[in-house]
Amino acid sequence: MSTEDLLGDALRARVDHTDHPRTPLADVVSTARRIRRRRRATTAAVAAVVVAVLATPFVLTAGNRPDSAPDPTPPTPDVRLGDVPLGDLPGVAWLDGSDYVAADGTRTTLPLDQVTRATPYDGGFLVTSFGDRRITLLDGRLREVSRRCYAGGGFAVSDDGLRTAYTTSGCDRSDPILHVGPTGGDGGERTAPLPIVDAGPVGFLGDGVVVNSLNEGPPAIVTPGDSPTHLDVLGTAVDVDERLGLVAGRLAGEPTPEQMVPTGAVVDGSTGMVMWSAPGWSPLAFSPDGSMVVAARAGAVPTVLAALDSGTGEPLHEIALPAGVQVWQLAWEDDEHLLIAVSQDRTEAMLRSTLDGTFERATDTAPYDEDRARRFGPAPNKFP
Repeated sequence: MSTEDLLGDALRARVDHTDHPRTPLADVVSTARRIRRRRRATTAAVAAVVVAVLATPFVLTAGNRPDSAPDPTPPTPDVRLGDVPLGDLPGVAWLDGSDYVAADGTRTTLPLDQVTRATPYDGGFLVTSFGDRRITLLDGRLREVSRRCYAGGGFAVSDDGLRTAYTTSGCDRSDPILHVGPTGGDGGERTAPLPIVDAGPVGFLGDGVVVNSLNEGPPAIVTPGDSPTHLDVLGTAVDVDERLGLVAGRLAGEPTPEQMVPTGAVVDGSTGMVMWSAPGWSPLAFSPDGSMVVAARAGAVPTVLAALDSGTGEPLHEIALPAGVQVWQLAWEDDEHLLIAVSQDRTEAMLRSTLDGTFERATDTAPYDEDRARRFGPAPNKFP
């Protein structure tokens, strides 16, 4: 099952263009420094955030333990996208049509139409386009270096921003290969055969990369030069916290969500042991500091998200999205804010949400056409 299918299950049942593009390495270094600054935050600061979360209107009750199904969906605000106040532009890299916008706001117009994914790589960019099962490598001058069929999924970037993973295959989906290379071009690319077809990278775990089957079969940890390790306890992996060695996903061996609510879980990547499980929640992404994982409530319409404690699965905070909003992509902007690419009544935008459910727009609105690529989204992203 693809990550997009997982997200869909969870949500339904589940300014200037530069003539000479800025080198992506500078953006990578800036991002790495920002991550290091975040992780130097004191325990007291983290505790303060948790206290603030617990004081907010959408707090879950202490009785809603991770081994029980979620409570009924709370009331949701009836808000139109165009009426949501406009705030700052996203503070992480994002896509605006065919523009890759770096965290510092620098725009690079990529020479492809309907860009769906883009990330700095080898001094240039890796790019995929809507309706095309190929991945294009551009050099620092945005000239095409190669175009290959890709195995699926998105791009995984290491916590320090210096390594990127992606997958390719034959155009008949044969011989899937994992590629791991330097984002800024310092060093060579390493490859390894994939143990599963139609696989996409989820995140880095030490020297290995967690890859997820987009169809069926357990996720695996692939390390170039070594035999892969399967995470048999999971049916789907969705994200990795590299620093803590945790893998979030959904437990294996379950009926479809139509028959039974899914059970989200966090697994110790080194042992494969389940740290905790939470029926009715589908984890989506770890917070930058690793203390929380955002999850979607199965069957909630409109969408309900929650911040769960990554170590225990304890629900800390719940966010009800506006009525009529469909979520396409989601990413943490920092440890206190989410960026959510959404559409509503043929209009799309990116929303910024605090952990207490206060919304503002991080972009303008734009017409949404289901036959074309969505205009806005975090970059890189795991959701097609």
